[in-house]
Amino acid sequence: MKYNNIMSTAFHISLLIFVVFMMINSDKILNIFFSDQGSIIFYVVLNLLYIAFGFIFGVDSGKILGNLLSYSLISIIGIVIWFLCLLNYTSYHDSPSFLGPEFVWILSAGYNFSSYYIFKLISNEWDNEGVVLVILLLLNFYQSLLLWLGLETRKRVKACLK
Repeated sequence: MKYNNIMSTAFHISLLIFVVFMMINSDKILNIFFSDQGSIIFYVVLNLLYIAFGFIFGVDSGKILGNLLSYSLISIIGIVIWFLCLLNYTSYHDSPSFLGPEFVWILSAGYNFSSYYIFKLISNEWDNEGVVLVILLLLNFYQSLLLWLGLETRKRVKACLK
């Protein structure tokens, strides 16, 4: 359980640093990333990387819930970041700023970068601020679910091959 949590969190943070580095250092990547087709391809590949990582490096605990909990550290860190952003958002909401109250959510969006496209699709449908905040909270579980899906897929493939 510790192994999956540590390795998956290290993978998530390494991937985050790599993506930020690539976006900062390449104008071509930024142009591709912000085009509609480029962003869809980028997020599909990114999500497949999470599934592949869980498939290749995940250690089976023998139970479905145990496997899911073995990837929970990414979600726990994301929830802590979300909560800190919420606290800042509520205090920021009352004081005027040139950045606007939504600026505090950049940290949470950055941490959950692989689910940003899903958030973008879902949040455009809702005008209610509370619903959008709940969606942001729930997206903290997205990366953990992808990693778990990779591990469970490997279990199923091994069972079929026996």
